[in-house]
Amino acid sequence: MPDPARLVVVTGGPFSGKTTLVGVLAGRGFATVDEAAIDVIGTLNGTMGVQGQRSWRRSHPLEFQQMVFELQVHREEALEPHLGPVFLDRGIADGIAYCANAGIGHPSTFRDRAIASGYGHAFVLETLEGFETRGTTGRMSCREDSRRIAGLIADAYRSIGVPVTLVGRMPVEERLELVLGIAGV
Repeated sequence: MPDPARLVVVTGGPFSGKTTLVGVLAGRGFATVDEAAIDVIGTLNGTMGVQGQRSWRRSHPLEFQQMVFELQVHREEALEPHLGPVFLDRGIADGIAYCANAGIGHPSTFRDRAIASGYGHAFVLETLEGFETRGTTGRMSCREDSRRIAGLIADAYRSIGVPVTLVGRMPVEERLELVLGIAGV
C-alpha cells in the first residue's frame, strides 16, 4: 500500500467531472483507483436490470453503501507501494455523505476506516453545467442532489481531518493544474 498521506481523493456530486479528471491523471502516468460505486451499480444492473437496481437501491441505501465500502476498501488495500500520489475516484468518506443524504446513519466502520486510510487531501469538484442524469446507467441523481451531496462530501472529509479544496467549474486542464499544484506534484 502507498504512503497513506499520498492518497488523494477526487470527489464531488454526480456529474462533476471526477472520472474525467482521474482519467486525465491516469493518462499522465499517475496511479489511480476507479470509482467503486459505478462498478457496484454495473454489477447490480447485470443481476437486477437497471430498473430493478434503482428500486433496490432506493429501498436498501445502507446495504448499497456497504457494498461500495467493501469494494473501496479492497481496492485501497490492494494498492502497490508508490513514490508519488495515488488519485482515487471517490474515497471511503463519500459513503458517510451518501448515508447522510439518504437520511440514514452510517456504520462506525465507515468513519474508522476512512480515518485509517489517512487521505492526504480531498478535492471536491463542483457539479458541471449541462447536468446529465445518465438514467440508462442506473444513476438516480439530479442537479440539486449533486450540489447537496458535494457539500455533504466536503463536510465528511473535513470531519475526519482531511484537508478539502473546493474546485469550481473550469476546463479539465485547469482543474488538473490546480489539483497537481496543491498536491505538490
